Amino acid sequence: MLEKTFLNEFAFQIQDGAIPGAVNVPLGEVDRAFGLSEEAFSREFGPGSRLPSPDEPVVVFCKAGVRAAKARDVLKARHW
Repeated sequence: MLEKTFLNEFAFQIQDGAIPGAVNVPLGEVDRAFGLSEEAFSREFGPGSRLPSPDEPVVVFCKAGVRAAKARDVLKARHW
């Protein structure tokens, strides 16, 4: 699960009931992040973060849905 928010918004959503286990990958980093190895993804996005395989569903969300839609488009272009 990816959460498409800016860091301050992510902190607010954690406080306000964000989905547990979500990984905050900023929109501008999605393409690069999904090109990383599993090890590099975990190092960069924190312990417990896991790069899903392309055949796993990925949920992207943000406060209003605009960045989530853009992130979805990036992932689709990568055949995720």
